[in-house]
Order: sequence, then structure tokens, then C-alpha cells
Amino acid sequence: MDFDKNKLLNIYDSIENKRKQRDEHIETVTKLDKEIQFEILEYRVASVKRVLEYFRGLDSDFDKLVTHCINKLEGNIDGVELELREEA
Repeated sequence: MDFDKNKLLNIYDSIENKRKQRDEHIETVTKLDKEIQFEILEYRVASVKRVLEYFRGLDSDFDKLVTHCINKLEGNIDGVELELREEA
């Protein structure tokens, strides 16, 4: 292959343009991955909260436990931990 200086510079410019496009795609994919992870977390919390709210009100002790869990899922990190009965 016989390439002159201009041909080689054109090849180099093409490579640099492709690298730039690649980096832009990687940045886009990384951003999408972060958005997906956030949406997955929102979904999981909402799904669990929905079920817990369904159980709320069935029993007064149970209601207290469910309310505590919902509060924690909504971000109420206040250091309050309920006293639970020991399992058999």
C-alpha cells in the first residue's frame, strides 16, 4: 500500500472522529444505565409499598409494622427500630 502524507492524515482524522463518536455513545449508554438503575429502585420501592399498604389496617400490631416499613422505604431514616418478638 502506497499512501502519501495527506491520505495518512485523512485516515488518522477518520480514526479520531470514530473514537469521538464511540466516546459519545459510551457516555450516552452510561447515562441510560444510571437512569435505568434509578427507575428500577423507584419501581421496587413503589411495588413493595403498594403491597404493604394493602396489608395496612388488618391488625393493629401488623399496622404498626407495615407503617414502619413504609416510612423506611420512603426515606424516613430516623434511627427508630421497633422491638420485635424473638422468633421460635
